[in-house]
Amino acid sequence: MIWTQDETYNNLTLSAGFVWQKTARSRLKCSVTCTNDERCGAFFFSDADKSCLATPFLLKSTGEGITVIGTEYYFFRPANCPVDYTYNRKNNLCVKINNAETLNFNDAKTECESIANGGLVTIRNQNQHAFIVKELKKLLLEEPFYIDGTDEAEEGKFIGKDGKEITYLDWDSISQIDMSHEAQDVLCLNPTEDFKYEDVDASHVIHCSITTSSPVIHRSIPTASPVFHRSITTASPVIYRSITTAPIFHQPFTTATPTLHHPTTTQFAPIVHPHNVR
Repeated sequence: MIWTQDETYNNLTLSAGFVWQKTARSRLKCSVTCTNDERCGAFFFSDADKSCLATPFLLKSTGEGITVIGTEYYFFRPANCPVDYTYNRKNNLCVKINNAETLNFNDAKTECESIANGGLVTIRNQNQHAFIVKELKKLLLEEPFYIDGTDEAEEGKFIGKDGKEITYLDWDSISQIDMSHEAQDVLCLNPTEDFKYEDVDASHVIHCSITTSSPVIHRSIPTASPVFHRSITTASPVIYRSITTAPIFHQPFTTATPTLHHPTTTQFAPIVHPHNVR
């Protein structure tokens, strides 16, 4: 795992919203500690006071931090996650919220898939859902968003783009799987109920306002592998040096050729019994 320095955010730190703040004897130790905590997506390190502060997200502007002279900022973004996408290391999601135009489900799906390794985001658990909702709320968006999943083949059984069944379904209060919803074959997030799930007709079109793919509902969230939004201005990766030590060999003790104890043989002269002489 390689941590990359972005000098744009040097001399800053966070006063809130961070994962933890610890003392680390070196930049390397700080990076190792962050690497071992999946909640850490970026960190600030100060060589002056050995402060190591972990943050779960990448900064989007210098206005998000407070000035602390001497700090350095490092972040992690997988190579296959585009720079303009947001990466969440804990959930291994690389996402971009698109709402620049109005599209139906199929058009939104096609647009998302036009991006390398991309497609409508598949939400598999509550943690991933919470992350997506948090990103939507950051942008103060109040339109529905298409996500991956359709039960067109079998009513009530939603299948993702990978061909696997989607079992995490956090429905809103008005959605339910029944005969009256046979024509509503695709999933979207309903902003009126905290972005819980709603099944809608794939031809449904709503305007979006961010960029690219927005199936039927104003917005679509394409995924491309791990995420992390931010431009990289400086690449000064923290290099992990392995410490090698010569192995200590325990040699067996050798002793001189053992002294062999040969059994002592004693020859006895036979006892002769003379014949009685008459």
